[in-house]
Amino acid sequence: MQYYFYAIQRIPLDGVMGVLTSTPQEIRSIWKVLHASNISYEGFAALENLLAFMCTYRVSGWGPEWRDLVSQLPLPKRDKYASVRVGDVFLTAAEEAAIIRRIDEVSNRIEVEPSAISDDLLEATAILVCCYHFAFRPKQIAMLEMRDVRIWNDGLDNHPAVHLTFTMIKKRSANRVFQWLAR
Repeated sequence: MQYYFYAIQRIPLDGVMGVLTSTPQEIRSIWKVLHASNISYEGFAALENLLAFMCTYRVSGWGPEWRDLVSQLPLPKRDKYASVRVGDVFLTAAEEAAIIRRIDEVSNRIEVEPSAISDDLLEATAILVCCYHFAFRPKQIAMLEMRDVRIWNDGLDNHPAVHLTFTMIKKRSANRVFQWLAR
């Protein structure tokens, strides 16, 4: 809900008033004018939901019989991968260095005095490692259970290795979910 309020605040007032005072017969022409004013996809989605609300509660000549019309109003095209192409989704070298520095600090503190590390700090650092190093999504980390964690000590090194088995949910389809072993 807050998402829609934020999006509507970014639309010019006359555009919002035009939608609120329109009739079902006038909405297509008002919608075309709004398209010409370069309103964002989120703004149009908020306006469409506002019209759906007006249909549900029979506001200003709108009623449930107009929901099909509202659902057919065209939304602007949206480039889902624009932020990837521009590079906005990638960490800067300074951000990566700060993450690595934080992981190293906690790792060093664990080696020096393990009892001084709180469970919350250890958990937060483990989640950070999973997000940064393995690029796992929050849902994958939330699905992790104790049975998915194994500690291996092969005797060749002083430090044991922690093995995690994650559910692979990179694909949207439910039938494309696999288990993946992270080391």
